[in-house]
Amino acid sequence: MKVSFTLLLTVSVFLAGCSPQPSYDFMVDNFNDNKPTFSMIATIACEIGEKSDLPSYAISGNTEEEQTLLELADRVNVKVISYQRINNRCQLSMPVWNGEQDDRQQQFAYRYNIRKPMPYNAAIHRFEQIDESVINDKFPSKAVLFDMKLSKRWFFSLIYR
Repeated sequence: MKVSFTLLLTVSVFLAGCSPQPSYDFMVDNFNDNKPTFSMIATIACEIGEKSDLPSYAISGNTEEEQTLLELADRVNVKVISYQRINNRCQLSMPVWNGEQDDRQQQFAYRYNIRKPMPYNAAIHRFEQIDESVINDKFPSKAVLFDMKLSKRWFFSLIYR
């Protein structure tokens, strides 16, 4: 079953839209406090994705293995796991929070094994700064993305459209 990115984003917005926006510190601390859990999630999610034999797959609890994985992910505030195979590499995206204001969408996510991360810069990537810059049209494309490195393969990502 091929699932589009738009559908995955819509589902993740619905599931995480009602939760309060976490701080950057929460995202980092949550990862650091739960590294073994994130490692297990990556191993199991990548195996499930490979078994699907699809280039992208939304892990949605259709099997007992997927249900167990989502229960594990729930422990680290993750409700949705999206798998992609790019250049024979397992990549995961796991939204923690989605927000929407006017025509702008924000997402905090844990991402695994991304190929070309966008470096985080504390001087320009504070959420309030980004929000103000987007409102004032300082980002003409209305898209900002950074990937804060948490470990060798794990990142905390902010996507703002």
